Amino acid sequence: MAWENVSLKDVSPTFEVMEAGDYDFQILPGAKLDDRNAINVQLSIASDGPHKGRRVFISYPDPSQPNMGWSLGALKRLEQSVGIDQGEGEGVLDYVQRLGEAFAKFNAPLAIREYQNSSGETVKKNDVKLFKVKPAA
Repeated sequence: MAWENVSLKDVSPTFEVMEAGDYDFQILPGAKLDDRNAINVQLSIASDGPHKGRRVFISYPDPSQPNMGWSLGALKRLEQSVGIDQGEGEGVLDYVQRLGEAFAKFNAPLAIREYQNSSGETVKKNDVKLFKVKPAA
């Protein structure tokens, strides 16, 4: 579908939820800190199938915030899974950006999470299980 043939009135703003399961993910360049000091990372589905190339976003919260220390352990698991060590003196954001520049891959379960949005509607969303990462196949 070319851009000149698109009518936004016919487009739904909701995303299709992918099937739950194990997927290989490729880290993409451009990891950034957000206004809460969380590291936001864009991934691409690397597994063969109908979702190959689809974008998925993950976030590692600022570990200095209350109840967010878990993000350090999740990042360590990512390091172990991709097999690329953080360099001596390299900042964590720089390290994650380097993983994106290397298009590093890992495997993790993709789950479906349901929650209530601010309008009280039940919404389904895909959720990468950051504590269950392992080397890509």
